[in-house]
Amino acid sequence: MNITRKLMTLCLDICPVCGKDRYSHEVWEANHCKTKMKISSKFLKREHFSKPTKHAVMKRQQGKCVSCGEYMVHVEFHHKNGRHDNSVVNCIALCRDCHASQHYGASFGFIDASC
Repeated sequence: MNITRKLMTLCLDICPVCGKDRYSHEVWEANHCKTKMKISSKFLKREHFSKPTKHAVMKRQQGKCVSCGEYMVHVEFHHKNGRHDNSVVNCIALCRDCHASQHYGASFGFIDASC
């Protein structure tokens, strides 16, 4: 686990868009970040995983986030290589913060290359 990942694990309330602590956001900044996240994901085709696929992934990962290794309270499922393949091998379960970092945190160095 690299230093950035360790820091992110300790500071789970970091905005995935701007990297600020979510509690230090001004109202207009928080709205700007939310809008940016919505716009960037609005045009992506949504293909959802089936319940059996999700169940198989959770069993494979033993309830832990594949990125940070922590047990997940809020689970989000991520397509490893695009949203067109809904197979078990293309599905990973991530905690909310790691999933946001996969999509919005590249400029802050939060993405774990192994995912």
